[in-house]
Amino acid sequence: HVPEESEINLPPQVGFDTLKDFMAAMSSPDAPDAILQISRENKVSIFRSPKLPFRKNPLVFLTDYQSARKVLEDPKSRKPAQPGQFFIDTTSGMNMLFARGQRWRHVRKATSAAFSSNNVKFMVEAISSVTDKWIKDILEPSAKTGEGIDILKEVAKITTSVIAEAAFDYELSDAEHNQFRSDLSTCLFEFGVVCNSSVWRKFEPTRRLFPGYYRGKRASRRLLSQCEKMLQAYRAKPMKQPHKVIHMIDADPEYENDIERIRDLLVYTIAGHDTSSNAIAFALYELAKKLK
Repeated sequence: HVPEESEINLPPQVGFDTLKDFMAAMSSPDAPDAILQISRENKVSIFRSPKLPFRKNPLVFLTDYQSARKVLEDPKSRKPAQPGQFFIDTTSGMNMLFARGQRWRHVRKATSAAFSSNNVKFMVEAISSVTDKWIKDILEPSAKTGEGIDILKEVAKITTSVIAEAAFDYELSDAEHNQFRSDLSTCLFEFGVVCNSSVWRKFEPTRRLFPGYYRGKRASRRLLSQCEKMLQAYRAKPMKQPHKVIHMIDADPEYENDIERIRDLLVYTIAGHDTSSNAIAFALYELAKKLK
């Protein structure tokens, strides 16, 4: 949320002489690097864009985490609706990531301990186990034969397996993994890409006129069903794992029902999956191009 210009002193406009320069930089794959470079060259951690057409206020960039945290925690800040809609559609309702008030505070409080230094050690064990198996079964045979691999696909599979085992105490079968990846891709395409291609696909009720909306909804139901299966499987285990995310979500009494729990399990899976798999895959790709 950016208040009216009369309410605040806007940060300086640096790095972009014209709107054309700004649009060229932001449409480049190197946009994040460009923003950091501007911050370093001008020795500022907060700066703004030129005035944009069809937008009342300029964009404001923050390049240090302390300032970003203050903004995110400010009660006047509003979570953006557009990126949130993808998660809301995919989880078929409100979830902890884009909820406000106590709905997200109690989840953050209940699960924050899962990422403490002591509990991260347990995650490392699961990560090592999954990665070692992948190296033995996929990477080493491919290296011996000289056969290429789709690194993004492989890292995505590793990431999904790690999240399931480290956070949910569940081992995905190959069929479950493939279905999960397929359904997540469908939701991302229908609710994250296609819906922004046309105003008719973005809003109710006209988006219900398109078959893709229903493909996305069917994929969403299967994703939620898989998360429900993991929750029930954990509950059936005699030995509990208090350090895992699924235990903390299951034990949190402030959830109204299991539907909320299942939606948040799916959010944790999606949020951890795409960020990690894409970052690792592209890092490996860049390293492969620069072997020295």
